Amino acid sequence: MTTFAEPPVVEFATGFQTTAVYRTDLGYTHVRGPGEDRPTPLSVPDAPVRSALAALAGDGLRLALPEARDGVLHYRATGRYNAARLSVEVDSGLDPAHGVGAVRGLGRTLRRLHTHVPVSLVASGPPGPARLAAWMRSGTGPRGAARLHTIASRYLGSDRWDRVLHWCARLESGAQRPDGDVFLHGGPGLGAVVVGTGPEDGTLFVGEEVSRGPAGFDLGWTLGEFVEWRATIDRPGGPGLDPEIHASALTALLDGYTAHPDGERSSQPTVAGGQFANSATQQGALTDSPSAPGEFEAGAVGAAAFGRAGLPEQTEVTRGAALRIFTHAHDFAAYMGWHTELLDFVAQVIELVDAEAAGAPPLTPPR
Repeated sequence: MTTFAEPPVVEFATGFQTTAVYRTDLGYTHVRGPGEDRPTPLSVPDAPVRSALAALAGDGLRLALPEARDGVLHYRATGRYNAARLSVEVDSGLDPAHGVGAVRGLGRTLRRLHTHVPVSLVASGPPGPARLAAWMRSGTGPRGAARLHTIASRYLGSDRWDRVLHWCARLESGAQRPDGDVFLHGGPGLGAVVVGTGPEDGTLFVGEEVSRGPAGFDLGWTLGEFVEWRATIDRPGGPGLDPEIHASALTALLDGYTAHPDGERSSQPTVAGGQFANSATQQGALTDSPSAPGEFEAGAVGAAAFGRAGLPEQTEVTRGAALRIFTHAHDFAAYMGWHTELLDFVAQVIELVDAEAAGAPPLTPPR
């Protein structure tokens, strides 16, 4: 068993995963282990995938692949904190400029994964939507999973519920898509990005969830976190997060993904505008009652357009955002427990399912 000279500097656990961060002579080692209720084992990429990722060159974040040791996974990074701290804490311990720079690197790195790693190396769809679909079909699970299922199915209604299940099934089956499949990170986001010591420095953990699917899934999955982040900013009595950091990070992510090899962003818009309901919870509120109405009136609708070339197909992006938030809601309920804020997640899923039907992006980009 691996031992470390000092106790962990960061440590937390859920029923899905345990995490501990240790200081080492070379930086930090982030150790992930299985939680007590995890339905699938920890996984590492096979040799061909490892070789392809190790050979990936270009600007962006350093890639850290998991090393399996004694039933846990080790990731090496120069930093201790992930970029998700920007979205939950005012005093996060991170330099916001460094965090935003790392998010820009995430955009660049996702683009490199999508365009330079052969999709033939992977055969299955991303695991998050598969986990979500299994719960949607069974209605069971630990802690608050069954309670959330009852409430979410009631509020979404059968049409929206079936649409989400259909999206999951398409990802699982590898159904043909207009733009074709690419190699996916499979579960990217702020929590997978460890912020380094400089403005463009950072590490992306990759390997456990590598898969195939539309490029819009990875970008949408990440943007789902930004939808949640924006809702936290807008929530009365919230932690007082700075909306400018959110806007800067969102712009950085999109700029990073759409940057040309010379670092200049494309300026020709190819993504059509759309409409999106901006925070349903501002106009109404879901209540923790299975007898509540099955339909929910979303909030004010405003025009939105990403308006830049080089982004994946918009429908897949919006679907990815919805799937990320719904999977997060399930994982929180099942592996941490019930909380009334899960009702906000349900409202966000409703908005995004409706946005996808209207051909709208998942959120209004900064102007």
